[in-house]
Amino acid sequence: MTDGTEDRIKRMMRLIRVGTSAFMLLPLLGWAQLAHPWVAAAAAAAAIGEALWFDRRAAAAPGPLDRRTVLVDAAFCVLLMYAGSRAAAPELRNVVMTELVPFSLGAAAVIGISRVGRPLGLAAVAALMASWTLAVLPDARLKLASDLLGFALWYAVGRRVAATWRHLADATTEAQEETEKRRRDSADQQQRDRDARHRDQLHSAIHDIMLPVVNHMASGREVGEAEVHWARWTVARARRWLEDPRSGETHGLEAALRGVVEQFTLRGMIVVETVIVVDEPPPDIVNALEGAVVEALNNAVAHAGRDGQAVVLFAESGPDGLVVSVQDRGRGFDPAAVRAGGGLGRSLRTIEHHGGRVTLDSRPGRGTKILWEWDRPAGGETEERAC
Repeated sequence: MTDGTEDRIKRMMRLIRVGTSAFMLLPLLGWAQLAHPWVAAAAAAAAIGEALWFDRRAAAAPGPLDRRTVLVDAAFCVLLMYAGSRAAAPELRNVVMTELVPFSLGAAAVIGISRVGRPLGLAAVAALMASWTLAVLPDARLKLASDLLGFALWYAVGRRVAATWRHLADATTEAQEETEKRRRDSADQQQRDRDARHRDQLHSAIHDIMLPVVNHMASGREVGEAEVHWARWTVARARRWLEDPRSGETHGLEAALRGVVEQFTLRGMIVVETVIVVDEPPPDIVNALEGAVVEALNNAVAHAGRDGQAVVLFAESGPDGLVVSVQDRGRGFDPAAVRAGGGLGRSLRTIEHHGGRVTLDSRPGRGTKILWEWDRPAGGETEERAC
């Protein structure tokens, strides 16, 4: 429970105690009717002084009001009712000095509002009721019953109000803690997602783009103009992955895919391409798809056979999302035989970490088709994902 709730409860106690002290001045208006008017004046002065003491104690005490202050206030009211009532003649005590009751009812309310335990609180309220009963005897009329009922009700209402406030404060605190926990969990999950995307991007940059160039050079094969162009393109793309502004490359889907097609065309592949861009996807989606398409074409070069060198590339990006497919007519393979987490499986599925879907359709002797799909978030807003 927050300290703010206890502070509000204490402010209510202070208001009750200081506010009810004004009732003690009313008997002085009937000065002539009092048997001992100076007793009434002394009782009023003592009540006001005690109210101010209570107010200072409640204002200075950190957290809930201490039990000692509450019980001292109740004991003071017990003495006040018995001694103060002596200001009037016995038959007039429940008429002229009845203003002692509102001040003492404040004590019953304070007991209920405070954290005094129920047994001790009931005993203190019983002492207040007994004190007022002794103060007005032998005048035990119906008004006495009304006064005694008032003590019980003020205690019960104070206890109920305070319990409700504290329960609401506890529930609010629990809700805030749960919300904060969910926020932290969400932030942790987002960080894990960003880390996973970052790993996939590094995998794509190294496995799909750099390793083929390195492997080609390491094999000792002839390096011609196409290979040099390929190496330069790889360097430029690596700079882009590192967010080097010197690369100066366009990050759009059409430019990215046409750059990929150009490299594979120079290497002798026939790529029939269709790229339609109505609404540009976010850069992270473009990067994921670019690496995935490179890996698909690399696999076509390495494994599809002579017929696999002719590939159909289709890409369409619109208001609802995008669709990209790569299809060859090569030897094909059994997808179940591909090692989980290998180059093909991991590279082609990088878009899944961005909320996309991938479908791999291949059979031995029937070629291979890979389809990527990504739906734009509802409302037309695209989330930029930090990588």
